[in-house]
Amino acid sequence: MAVRKYVRLPYLPIVTYHRLGNPKINARDLDEGVVDATAESFERQVKTLMGRFTLLSAEELRLHFLEKRPLPKNPALITFDDGYRECLDIALPIGAPIDRTSEVAARIEEAVAKELASYQAEVVEVAMDPDEAASYAQHRAQYLTFLRSSGVQLSGPDGWQNFLAAAGRDPRGRAALRAWREQKRLARASRAKLRAVWELLREHAGERSLVFTDDNDTAYEIGRQMVLPVLTHHTKPAERRAMLNAFRGGSWPVLVTSKVLNEGVDVPEASVGIIVSGSGSVREHVQRLGRILRPQEGKVAILYELVSAGTAEGYTSERRRSHAAFGELDWRDG
Repeated sequence: MAVRKYVRLPYLPIVTYHRLGNPKINARDLDEGVVDATAESFERQVKTLMGRFTLLSAEELRLHFLEKRPLPKNPALITFDDGYRECLDIALPIGAPIDRTSEVAARIEEAVAKELASYQAEVVEVAMDPDEAASYAQHRAQYLTFLRSSGVQLSGPDGWQNFLAAAGRDPRGRAALRAWREQKRLARASRAKLRAVWELLREHAGERSLVFTDDNDTAYEIGRQMVLPVLTHHTKPAERRAMLNAFRGGSWPVLVTSKVLNEGVDVPEASVGIIVSGSGSVREHVQRLGRILRPQEGKVAILYELVSAGTAEGYTSERRRSHAAFGELDWRDG
């Protein structure tokens, strides 16, 4: 890490981390492209910073701007841009400059209690119908057989791109790619999952509910079967505004969407979220939770995540829930 020995005010160096861990040891859980430091290198970097700067807490910086309190000579700030558990597990024990942020964390928790609704998060495991489960197993076996024979390691660098390249060179590979798409389709939009969506909507009848999918086809199928409005990136802006106004007003208590409501929409009336399918992105999962956390008096929000039992969705679900917002989850058999 290259740092300057002295930085004159008004410049404040801010070192921002995203994730801490070791992608070579935990390849299934970490993406080498977004891990900023291992535990060992992070500790070395903090010690280097402490030798050259006076590390601030966020609270000290806040008081500087609000109350004009002076900053110490040569200040710097360490921040994290997300809420992964390892950021707490690894960062907090390092030393006092990091420990001081625990006071800020307590203030953040207090602010969250005031500014966001209380919520629950629940994973619902759904068993596929026997014929779809058999089809899933068959297509997944075909995909995995080619993957093993090609020698491609998906956990390695550019693993997925290497698989696509291998599939493009071999007719068996192209069939394996079709098999991969079919097993994914079955897992994320099985008949049993759609029945589970209907049962949850009945359970929360009268409550404002958002149904999230990973793709437009599933969103439109839910809308068709259950006669529900569907909002996707194809929806024109004027129609989108009308749909959101109808949702806020209560004339449309349910909206189905693929990805367009993941962020940037304020719907405090929503109290129920149902994730039918999604990517492994932690950011997307937290954004979907955020759609139902806008505060209203007496509101307790609930986010359901539907997972096809016995499929690769279980791993995807674990990966996208590696955020402090999903600390302890309830599990339910669908």
